[in-house]
Amino acid sequence: MSTILSSIFEKAKTWQNPDDVKGIICDVANRNAFSIFPTHGNWNDLSLTSGYPSLVVFFAALDNLFPGEKWDEITHIYILKIKDILEEDGILKSASLYAGIAGICFAIYCASRECSRYQKLLLKLESVLAEKLERDYFIPLRANLRNERSSPASLYDPVQGIIGIGLYGLIRNQPWVEEIVQLLIKLSLPIPVDGQLVPGWYMSPEDQFTLEDKVRFPRGNFNLGLAHGMTGILAFLAMAHLGGIRLSGQVEAMERMALWLQLKRVEREDRLFWEGRIAFEDEILGHHKVPSSNREAWCYGTPGIARTLYLVGKTLKRVELQQYALESLHSILKLPQQEWQLPGPTFCHGISGLLMITHLMARDAQDRKLQEQAVKLEQILWQFYQPESPFGFCDLDPKKEGGYIMLHKIGLLEGATGVWLTLLSLHTPISLWRLPLLIDEI
Repeated sequence: MSTILSSIFEKAKTWQNPDDVKGIICDVANRNAFSIFPTHGNWNDLSLTSGYPSLVVFFAALDNLFPGEKWDEITHIYILKIKDILEEDGILKSASLYAGIAGICFAIYCASRECSRYQKLLLKLESVLAEKLERDYFIPLRANLRNERSSPASLYDPVQGIIGIGLYGLIRNQPWVEEIVQLLIKLSLPIPVDGQLVPGWYMSPEDQFTLEDKVRFPRGNFNLGLAHGMTGILAFLAMAHLGGIRLSGQVEAMERMALWLQLKRVEREDRLFWEGRIAFEDEILGHHKVPSSNREAWCYGTPGIARTLYLVGKTLKRVELQQYALESLHSILKLPQQEWQLPGPTFCHGISGLLMITHLMARDAQDRKLQEQAVKLEQILWQFYQPESPFGFCDLDPKKEGGYIMLHKIGLLEGATGVWLTLLSLHTPISLWRLPLLIDEI
């Protein structure tokens, strides 16, 4: 524990100037000229994924643990920076958790010392959030559901949609959270597509995320990811239920989606896993294609799905579903590290996400083997530590021609704050920062 704290304190004290942090990340040398996602930048001022809000969450966690060591003064500097940008550039167009108003609200809430600070700013932002939620999300989702059309994941997923916004609403007891739950229940119901009745989380060809997916799935697909797919819907319904929101049809929706996921699990040589996406044709015909490889991460793969099914099992009081989830996670942790396809330390698609999920599963199930695996994963994570790096950990960003490039990033999902908070969580009671990740009770 002392090693973690000394390393964190050493790095964190060099991040006191917001402009300096931004300068490191936006340096021309800190970019991937051959990125698979050329529009996906390393920095966005007001983004929880890659901007100042992630640092607010980080320093707020330190302030929560060590309230007398003036971490709140650094937090305040970052909140003032966010406030200045909002006043200069205007309110963000997006209401989302990871790149919009909900993410800023969450960061400020984390720093508020149990709502004793920043309340005027927070209430103003929440008012705008409610307006945007109705206009930009509820209205189009209601129209799609009314006309039995599929909806793009950007309207509902944790990163861009109502699930992420709803997570913030849960901790603030916002009245519109029930509307989010109602819409997600309806999204779990079948819709007609090309003369077939399919799950309502069907993703049409035009709503695919990448050109590669549009070519690979010309008739659309069913996304199983926690970050962008139906697993995120299921996880939110479970978290809302555990948090006290229990609406008609909610249990049935969870049962329906959990069963669908169970039917999609693939077994190969004692490895239990899920594909990232199911093609429309395969869903109709009931085919199971066994991929040659599969990433085992928070965003896609067994860890995120297993954790979700465990929480659903707890919600529905189904011990056998919890055991099913534990069995799935155990199976991939037995694999050689290279088969996880987690090239770096970060949370979204790196070791931190797998470590945090393993730690939480071990905690909840009192599973000794998972506890041992969490210790091993922590050791693996420390192998990525670079004392000379400005943030201590780098993201390994994929290149088009193959391989990776190390980049300095700071956000929760792909940057150093997510890694450091994961390490802190193993040895301290901090937990609020995990809310956007859909992996723990509120």
